[in-house]
Amino acid sequence: MSLVAKKTKQQVVTELRCSEILDAARRLFSRRSFQEVTIDEIAAEAELAKATVYQYFPSKQDIYLEALRVGVRELLDLTEAQMKSAVGTKAKIEAFIRTRLGYLEQHREFFAVYHSEFGNLIHPAALNQEFRKLYRRQFDLLESVIAQGVERGELTAVAPNVMATMIYEATRGLMLHHSLGWSDTPVEQQVAGLMQILCDGACKKGSKR
Repeated sequence: MSLVAKKTKQQVVTELRCSEILDAARRLFSRRSFQEVTIDEIAAEAELAKATVYQYFPSKQDIYLEALRVGVRELLDLTEAQMKSAVGTKAKIEAFIRTRLGYLEQHREFFAVYHSEFGNLIHPAALNQEFRKLYRRQFDLLESVIAQGVERGELTAVAPNVMATMIYEATRGLMLHHSLGWSDTPVEQQVAGLMQILCDGACKKGSKR
């Protein structure tokens, strides 16, 4: 007998309604600020009654925070899974970069919300402490991979935290430029370019400057 309990009809309906509301909210929050978006607009975007929205979320802030939580956790879980399945330090770093850039390609509306929060981790928002921990979890994952690579001799003797910061922020910068429409470079080309800089360096050998 399976140990996994089947979901009830009510649980399935709840998940569906929450997903519809959160997807609609992310689209709206990606275009306008939190203050400008209203519950009425979220309900209309989700094609649901306003009362239905309140049935699942007590306030607009609850919708905003949950929309961000779902996306961040999904991105983190996907990144961890892809890095775990990759073999070798270089492949794991490449998986980190590719997964995040690929996720943006599929969830552009989420990244606008994500960047507004993760670009300002010091502001006094209700989500601040929770998302600091999620940011740290992602960063620590990358740093540990780099540290292991240094120990195994797969990487030069670099400071793992410095290299992790560079990779993390370079990837986030590429995601931002792409989301703003400043770059239409394909994901694979972005990954290859960043990996080349990381592995070969930007300066030609023998160059004095």
